[in-house]
Amino acid sequence: MKLSMAAARTGSLIIKEAAREGLESLTTAQFRHGPLEMASEDAAVLIFDGYDELRSLNSSMYKDLIKLKANPIWISAETHPLHPGISAPPLTSQLTRPIGEVIVMQMLTLVLANRKGDEPGKFRQISKVTTIL
Repeated sequence: MKLSMAAARTGSLIIKEAAREGLESLTTAQFRHGPLEMASEDAAVLIFDGYDELRSLNSSMYKDLIKLKANPIWISAETHPLHPGISAPPLTSQLTRPIGEVIVMQMLTLVLANRKGDEPGKFRQISKVTTIL
């Protein structure tokens, strides 16, 4: 699994739990395989820039979504990102990249919950599954 997918999957879970918004984490290839059909001006798609060979694939997806009039949001820890979007905290190692990316997802949770008038992270259906010793 590529490192940014760890942040995407964790971020997706956090947003579902804390902001009660549906979000799915997919690779670019998985997204092209079917969910691309949902691309429209009503859809927002978060795209982590990735690195190396994945950056060009993700950039291509961003451009294709623009052509389809969807709303891609580029998330990057790079000083000069390929596309405008959201800046993740710059970190010095590829291994730490998901930490910066998941921070962005946590911040988005606050925004999404606030827009609905919800308290982020307040459980309604379940109780907290961990306790502090």
